[in-house]
Amino acid sequence: MSPTIRRIAAAAVGPDIPRERYTEALDAPYTTTTIVWVEDTEGAVGMGGFDADSFGDFDLTGLEQVRTAARPLLGREADDRKAVFDAIRWHGVNPFPPAAAGAIDVALWDLAARRAGQPLFRFLGGTRDEIPAYASVPTLPDLEAYLGVLEEVVELGFPAAKLHASGDPARDASLHRAVHERLPALALIHDAEGVYDLEGAIEVGRALDETGCRWFEAPLSDFDLEGYRRVRAAIRTPVVAAGDAVWEVRQFREALGDPPWDALRSEVAHLGGVTPAIALCELATERDLEVEWVSYGMPLVQAANLHVMLAFDRSSYYEQAWPAEPWEFGAIDPIRTTGGKVVAPSGPGLGIEMDPDAVAHATVGAFELLAP
Repeated sequence: MSPTIRRIAAAAVGPDIPRERYTEALDAPYTTTTIVWVEDTEGAVGMGGFDADSFGDFDLTGLEQVRTAARPLLGREADDRKAVFDAIRWHGVNPFPPAAAGAIDVALWDLAARRAGQPLFRFLGGTRDEIPAYASVPTLPDLEAYLGVLEEVVELGFPAAKLHASGDPARDASLHRAVHERLPALALIHDAEGVYDLEGAIEVGRALDETGCRWFEAPLSDFDLEGYRRVRAAIRTPVVAAGDAVWEVRQFREALGDPPWDALRSEVAHLGGVTPAIALCELATERDLEVEWVSYGMPLVQAANLHVMLAFDRSSYYEQAWPAEPWEFGAIDPIRTTGGKVVAPSGPGLGIEMDPDAVAHATVGAFELLAP
């Protein structure tokens, strides 16, 4: 008989790390990581997680969503990941929030790959074990602050960097021109955090055309598909969404009927896990598009997205949060960029082990459920 799910536990972890801003239009968020452990009746344990940003305090809503999703899964076959995924996500006309489902799905894939003794990307059929990385830099006060950071990442071998700028179109356009003039060999990416209006987005996009920007991310809200189409028609720089608000592969497919973006972007857990990530990569292959996964986050977010990138070879870069150290919180063996590249963890599953003492110290809420 196949092993069944005997235990699901979760913890909301709120570490005391520096909080960065990604646009002057928003405060610095608190990042809560909800970690999920799934154990089967043979004692194998898989782990998944997702990050949630909130303002003013840490967020326990994700933990409660996992609790609600987890209880009906006890006793189900641990290897029947599609059935578990469907059981969580299908609620008639009331779809379940995807990140909670995604953490459980990632944990089941981690469990299966661990049991097979393979890194997850190999278990998924991947062959490459490294990928170039870009440094994803938070909002900084002025040009000299950006140049100081960017000169450092160039010295460390990064081929590209992402700027999170002020949110003011004129200032942001000027910043990109000035950085490109000083560091012409560094490929630049611009993430606007969805704060521009259409006119501002086009103004910045035309400046990015001058600098050869690799892509223009989140100029508008993810929901503004027509606005994205108008920006895309007005500039040459590739345009992508933030990817946080498009939760279904079917939504991506429908949007691509009249494409609003030049590449796809998503985050594995927020999409619903590895199961729908496979489907999104298949859609990208069908449409000959890249998928630029969000690996900016805590260690479990980094790992899940890295393994999917490596497995399906539709991504050009790994997004390295910069500075990296705060985003390694709790990881015994963190993923690190070396010489501008990230190499896959060699251990089975996600290849990430968390320090139980560090996790316990930063836990702001937790639960454990056991099968009868």
